[in-house]
Amino acid sequence: MMGARVLVTRPEPGAARTAERLSAAGCEPVVLPLTKVAPLRQSRPTEEFDAVAASSANALRHAYPGLIRLLLEKPFFAVGVETAAAAREAGFVDIRCGQGSAEDMARDIMLGVRAPASVAYLCGRIRRNVLEAELDREGVRVVPIETYLAHSRKPSRRELAALDRAPIDAALAYSSNAAKALAGLVEPRLGTVFRDTAFIAISERVAERLRAVAPGRVSSASSPDEDAMFTLLFRAGHEPASFSGNHA
Repeated sequence: MMGARVLVTRPEPGAARTAERLSAAGCEPVVLPLTKVAPLRQSRPTEEFDAVAASSANALRHAYPGLIRLLLEKPFFAVGVETAAAAREAGFVDIRCGQGSAEDMARDIMLGVRAPASVAYLCGRIRRNVLEAELDREGVRVVPIETYLAHSRKPSRRELAALDRAPIDAALAYSSNAAKALAGLVEPRLGTVFRDTAFIAISERVAERLRAVAPGRVSSASSPDEDAMFTLLFRAGHEPASFSGNHA
């Protein structure tokens, strides 16, 4: 999809990194973050853990350094290469990276620790409780440590003017909140800038938020990371029919 206008909806600082990657590939990024991330106050853990888990790089970026130091010697279970890279940058050494969902991470953890065990879960305040529920059934205690909160973000008039300047060839959605906000932008613009847009979601759950407004033009990545989203993006440039179905 060389020369394509690609809408980037993820929050900063990730949006800038994605824009650089798109520019290097010959695309025109249109950066329009639809969420913003703020750190939360974190308490010092009062117990020992057998392992650490995270499904978002934001959970590590916003964790207090003192908290990270307490956990560094534990095995770290990550979903996606970006979360694993953030863990490596934070100083973790024993990193076990999965490419699936929270359910898959729960299975990975069960293979790596023995019940009864305790897992520190670095996470956002708004989340699904899948990991907690899955491991609790297996006798593994999960202690959520909320390090960030994702808020909705209202685009400025200048950002909307840039969006409306020309048709959008593809739009990248990284979270359910962003997909919900994106659907609100798409609906009044289906006949204009979003007329032929290919919508690429990081997961099937995120994709479902967009299918009501763009049926037949939404795909979900095979794994919850940007590399898998980019695979779909560039496939769309050569095989438009590939966006007629799901790619969960």
